Amino acid sequence: MKALFISDLHGYRSILKRLDITLSKYKDIKAMFCCGDLTSATSDNTLFIKELKEIIYKYKLIFKTICGNSDSQAMRKLFIKNGWHLDEEMIGRRTFVGVDFGYEQYFTGRSVASKILLTHVPPRTKILEQGLINCPIIHFAGHRHFAEGEKNFPSTRLIQIKSAQLGRAAIFNLKNLSLKFIDLEKAS
Repeated sequence: MKALFISDLHGYRSILKRLDITLSKYKDIKAMFCCGDLTSATSDNTLFIKELKEIIYKYKLIFKTICGNSDSQAMRKLFIKNGWHLDEEMIGRRTFVGVDFGYEQYFTGRSVASKILLTHVPPRTKILEQGLINCPIIHFAGHRHFAEGEKNFPSTRLIQIKSAQLGRAAIFNLKNLSLKFIDLEKAS
């Protein structure tokens, strides 16, 4: 099973057009995850959410998101109501855990070991270099709009997703854990 990872759309509908075209090209994508800031707290997200729902239904996607610093509490409630908010869920034989906004899960006692974690803010690398016990096998993060890449640490693999506003995303294979960063297809 393959999944598309996106981050930091901030409610821009033009990104949804690019997502639609990208998903039509990659027909083997069955899930889509957002590492926060799907919407904007300062905008009316009504049309954005409507168009996003259409894309999710069109491609029969499993869709999960967490809240970033730009997602309002009203949007969080809507994500929960729609079944989009990621707390902890088995998807494609992998357990995913979502933590809104930060990376404090390493210190809360909540078990993320052997799971795939999504946070909005990436963890500080000094924390990961310590080789902590309660680390996910993979940690996806957004927030830093211009940063993209992956790095292996003693206890986890950190994958930083660049902002979809910059036309970037990643395809992740849930079976073999391979990753490919891609450009979102341009709308004509």
